[in-house]
Amino acid sequence: MDKAGAINGIASSITQATDDKILQILILALGLSPLIESVSGFGLAIIVIAPILIALGFSPMKSSLIALISLCIIPWATLSMGTIIGATLGNVYLDKLGMGSALMCIPINVFYAILVVYIGVGLSALKNRISIRSLCLVM
Repeated sequence: MDKAGAINGIASSITQATDDKILQILILALGLSPLIESVSGFGLAIIVIAPILIALGFSPMKSSLIALISLCIIPWATLSMGTIIGATLGNVYLDKLGMGSALMCIPINVFYAILVVYIGVGLSALKNRISIRSLCLVM
């Protein structure tokens, strides 16, 4: 991907969309990584997301940690068969079980989002963003 210029191309597209480091992390960790992992599986998202984060200016260690955590954010691809089997064995409607498990994942997904942003930009930037957003919501 690097020799073909795909890494820099994707990083450039993300930079053109936003220069905000927090949004860049969220786009990759909450958007692209789960998509890649759901489509391909086998942890492929790590070898795609980490180099893009490095191209965006994040350190290799931070990039690796964010990419690894992003694999945990949405395990729907691997849980789909278990959900189907569980619904069948429990005589529960599949859509209700799926929706219930999706709703139960919301708090952990929020936690993962905060965690990857904390790793990427640090606590002070995270606190600053949360306080600015909180003030805007109040006003």
